Amino acid sequence: MGLKQDYPAVLLRDAWLPDCKDIFFQNGTIQKYKKRLLEFDYQFPDKILNIEYYFKESANQWWSVYFTRRDIAYRDIPNKRFVFINKKYDTGTITVTNNSKIVTGSGTSWNTNAKAGDFIALKDADNTMHSNLVWYEIDTVDSDTQITLKVAYEGATETGKTYFIRKTFTGTDFDYWSITTFYEKLLATNNGIDKIIVWTGTGEVADLTCPYKARSIFTYGNRVILGFLTDIETGDVYPMGWAWSKLGDETVWGGTGEDAGMDIAIEGTGVITTFTELRGSLYIFKERSIIQAWNVETKAVFNKKLIEDGVGTMAPNSVVVEDPYIYYYCPDNTFRQFNGIKSITISDEISEIIKNLHPDYEKYIQVLEIEIYNQILWAVPYGDSERNNKLLIYDLDFAHNNWGVADMEVSCIGYYTIEEILDWNSLPFNNWIDWDWPCWNYIMGLEAFPIDLAGGYDGKIYRLNADVRDVGEDYESYFTLTTDLKNLKLLPFFKRLLNIRVFAEKEATGTLKFRIKRDTEATWQEAGEVDLSGDSDIVIRDLPVDFLARNFLIEPYSINNFNFLGCVLDYSVIGDR
Repeated sequence: MGLKQDYPAVLLRDAWLPDCKDIFFQNGTIQKYKKRLLEFDYQFPDKILNIEYYFKESANQWWSVYFTRRDIAYRDIPNKRFVFINKKYDTGTITVTNNSKIVTGSGTSWNTNAKAGDFIALKDADNTMHSNLVWYEIDTVDSDTQITLKVAYEGATETGKTYFIRKTFTGTDFDYWSITTFYEKLLATNNGIDKIIVWTGTGEVADLTCPYKARSIFTYGNRVILGFLTDIETGDVYPMGWAWSKLGDETVWGGTGEDAGMDIAIEGTGVITTFTELRGSLYIFKERSIIQAWNVETKAVFNKKLIEDGVGTMAPNSVVVEDPYIYYYCPDNTFRQFNGIKSITISDEISEIIKNLHPDYEKYIQVLEIEIYNQILWAVPYGDSERNNKLLIYDLDFAHNNWGVADMEVSCIGYYTIEEILDWNSLPFNNWIDWDWPCWNYIMGLEAFPIDLAGGYDGKIYRLNADVRDVGEDYESYFTLTTDLKNLKLLPFFKRLLNIRVFAEKEATGTLKFRIKRDTEATWQEAGEVDLSGDSDIVIRDLPVDFLARNFLIEPYSINNFNFLGCVLDYSVIGDR
């Protein structure tokens, strides 16, 4: 933005205000933030709580694993379905009757192996608990040989059929999972509600041999680390307690002669919420403190010290490591950067947004690092919403004016790798307008490219950064530029703004509209629009205007895609009155 095209008087980043929606700054341009595209047709019965990428190096195999309050399932790529890895019960046979809620069993023991909220389905030929089976939720377990369904059975009457009961977990929609990988085994806990589970990539999950339930689980120094403990045998709860397994063995927890251990009351303010690692040290986050721990070659196993008191996190899934820093959300309504010694605030530019986060639900903030854009996304509950309804986009490439905001409801965020190389028949675009790759063989179409995902409160899974519409719906994006037309050198003087010369990357079609506020004006004044289509890669358009003010707020906006490079503002100085 300036008087000369080759030497702008004001840089875009210096003129850009945090008052924006569905926008981010990338590669020197202000861009419309792309939103969600439905990734899979299947809809889980509950909201998605966690998305985990699990890799087993010895098998050179990976799984995209999805967690809800009742289920865990992975994406079965060859068959394009989900496979549930919950515990199962399938002993005996069943009889089902069309249009009846009653299921009867033969050779079954349902009183101890099923419960209300579990699911039942007839088996098919491949003997797998997958999403293509027709599942019915169990309403009541009436006896060892009778179950009542929530809705009537819709299939044909069958007798003596094999079946699955998909045993569900007992957490709530707010019991997010804590997940880690230890010696190629997936370990997870649903906020300490059920026993910790372990999965090896085949079959169903099993209970971990461990005397504790825990809200947090982590891997550090070839040990499994647990936080906020409940003793399974006694029921005693240790909110400030943490435990560590034997070196290299997740099934040994304490005992004479073992190097496993437990500390029931670690120093610092608040209860333990999560763990992370930075530069070889373990960092224990409590609600309002951070503790550093490290291995020592003594019976104590760990040394530790309180690093910060009064600063911590209540939102365990807000913590992410991007070396050399840990980023997290703090209860004082700030996002912070921690270098292992001290935390600093990074969110002053969006303080007006953050101070309006829902205090009862900010503990469920979610985070994801977007490697290709070098950005961190936080999904947050804004206003009176009980859901994460905004994405805060933090750009790691810049020291200031590095926040973008997008309106979008997501229950969690994660990623997986693309299932197949895309071709003409499998491109996820409805028309040429939506297909905005810079070249036909762009990396986003190659096999194993990481795909950013969002879990939905509706139980669906969406692709992030995928479409200029949000699940098929248009949405308006805007950003605000502020200027006195001379980088504060002409602030006392009135100027008449005569023309806005717009520079933008070419689009297949669409327009970019402008509205303007003058000085203390309360309402926006429409200024016109420019066409973004053209033959050149860079579109240059003139928008004649006539506005008189000392200072101007200029707000470009559009429902279609745009990449705004800058503008030249033609004006004349009128005087100081």
